[in-house]
Amino acid sequence: MYQMNIDKNEIAYLEKVKSYIASRLGSYEDDMISLREYIREERQRMWEDFVRVSDRPDTFELVQLSQTESRDTQRLERMEKENASLKILAKSPYFARLDFKEDGYDEETIYIGRRSLSDESTAQMLVCDWRSDIAGMFYDSPLGKTSYTSVEGEIPCELLLRRQYKIADGELIYMFDSDIAVEDDILQQELGKTSDAKMKTIISTIQAEQNAVIRNLESSLLLVSGVAGSGKTSIALHRLAYLLYKQRKTLTSSNIIIFSPNNVFNSYIADVLPDLGEDKVLQTSFYEFLSEYFKDKSVLPLSDQTERIFSKKTDTNEIKLKGSAEFAAKLEKYFISTAVSDIEIKPLMLDSEEIRTKAELEYLYFDLYKSFLPAVRMNKIKEGILEYCENDIKQNHRPRYEHEISQNGSIEMNDDELNLECETRWQGDLDVLANEIEKMFTPNLEKAYLTVLRKFSEEYYEKAKERFESGVLYFEDMLPLAYLKVLCGKIREQRRIKHVVVDEAQDYPPILYLLTAKVFKDAKHTVLGDPDQAFISHIKSIKDISELYSFPKTVYIEFNKTYRSTVEINTFLQSILKNAADTKFFERHGEEVSFESHENLISTVSDITQKYPSTAVICKTQQDAENAFNELTSAGVKVRLIGSEDIVFPGDTVVLPSYLTKGLEFDAVVIFDQERKTEDDNKVYYVCASRALHKLVVIR
Repeated sequence: MYQMNIDKNEIAYLEKVKSYIASRLGSYEDDMISLREYIREERQRMWEDFVRVSDRPDTFELVQLSQTESRDTQRLERMEKENASLKILAKSPYFARLDFKEDGYDEETIYIGRRSLSDESTAQMLVCDWRSDIAGMFYDSPLGKTSYTSVEGEIPCELLLRRQYKIADGELIYMFDSDIAVEDDILQQELGKTSDAKMKTIISTIQAEQNAVIRNLESSLLLVSGVAGSGKTSIALHRLAYLLYKQRKTLTSSNIIIFSPNNVFNSYIADVLPDLGEDKVLQTSFYEFLSEYFKDKSVLPLSDQTERIFSKKTDTNEIKLKGSAEFAAKLEKYFISTAVSDIEIKPLMLDSEEIRTKAELEYLYFDLYKSFLPAVRMNKIKEGILEYCENDIKQNHRPRYEHEISQNGSIEMNDDELNLECETRWQGDLDVLANEIEKMFTPNLEKAYLTVLRKFSEEYYEKAKERFESGVLYFEDMLPLAYLKVLCGKIREQRRIKHVVVDEAQDYPPILYLLTAKVFKDAKHTVLGDPDQAFISHIKSIKDISELYSFPKTVYIEFNKTYRSTVEINTFLQSILKNAADTKFFERHGEEVSFESHENLISTVSDITQKYPSTAVICKTQQDAENAFNELTSAGVKVRLIGSEDIVFPGDTVVLPSYLTKGLEFDAVVIFDQERKTEDDNKVYYVCASRALHKLVVIR
């Protein structure tokens, strides 16, 4: 299939593109050197001018200089970004070619790559962006009569040629023509490669069903259920790159947030969007996002919850209850009916002066501002009262401050010093007043949560109350409290965010989706997961999540084919879970799954690391990982222990707990046989084993 006798016209075109990129790079290098020197001189002039006029600064002139320097710096940053993008493009300018003929027009040829490239002197399109409308035919259309969708509607055409290339370091390795989008042979080549510490782009091997998810523009809520190794996360990131390309006038990287399981995973996926020519987006976890609203507590992460489940220190039924839609409904009902009005209003005093009577405050809270959320009501009351104090009664307190100051000693003050001291005392009084208002008009959310929880279980209530008193907040307690904060208005709607991605969706309870739907209600959502990888079963299927959103356009898609592991490893995976028996997998053969006794652990890991650059020893818990790490390092085996805040580096052999491996993959994986009494136990084992690309060893 591969054409080794490559057409000289193809070689000539590649040289033409490379030559143009080289000329652009040379021009950018010269321009950047000049601009860097100019910015340096600008900063030097700013400093010299500031020193020269420091005793009589010309503020307007300094602001102008600063703005000019800022614009030049931004221009340099754009040039550096374009320069870096061109360097990447130079190594592999394109991966496909399409020849086609639209009705009534001459035959055309386009080359498809990671970004577009035009000859500025001739306006010739040298490379077409993989995200363009016309490039979509590469992924979706067979040869012959077809069409593609553009802003002008459906464009009928005939696809005459689909050619794929392998270009590495600027050299054309091979090419071939095919009828279907991505031939199995090139997919074999890509899947057979060794793994890296960072997720890579897949623009040359995107499958038709994956392309449908990437290019979906209509859905308010896009739900994707995919088996391990089906490419869910990669597709989500390529989808974001596509949306940023198509909606560049209304969507930027600052409008996107990705919720992922942990920082190990965040590091793993961090380079995909930059490799596709887009800026990085905000990557966080629900723990990091929500714990910011509980700074008075020691909030424990989701990994702590998982460890407690594994060690049987926590009842999973308790976790499921607190995260259920039923519990959320009870919280909301109690909050509206009772908690909002369960506040103690009393006259507001400043020193001995009554600022507002009880009746006045009740009118403001229960009548004038009743259409607002409680936190908004409180802020409006506070702002109004503080403004009144500043404008109407501030001077009334000046004599008191002067008297207090004179009584404190015989220190003499000039007018400026006296004014400063009086202002300091006034601001201190206002701070006390503001705190009193906040305390008075903030519903007791902990009390509300505990009251509702007590109706379900006295035992759960007592344990949660004891933790609150000690300042500790479990992840499963944080979520209901965060939901109450949303209802109260203390967690406000995030209007800046226009697209939300939730990965590993199976790990989160319904209450978190109800919360997310409220906080990001104007955004579009892409939610991806696999119920077979849930360590605690909050939902039966990813499709069920749609019931927790009230979005108008919801699309649900399933990926039942895995591209990660070999046939031998996938066959082993099918023996672990009942549902895995329905999984389809790519026909790529490798070594059989091997089984070793624990006494051979050290030699097994040592041998594997000699062959595979990316190896993971995966244990069930963090303590198990620490034990394995100590055993290996004491025998002289070079490994790294990975925790929730660590990064996996290229070439590392790592030891890590099961819950930190979700979404990751390694060339070789060593796992430990586990006691499996329940289906949830099987899922943990399945997650560990399904990380392997080429080699899997089970230690018994």
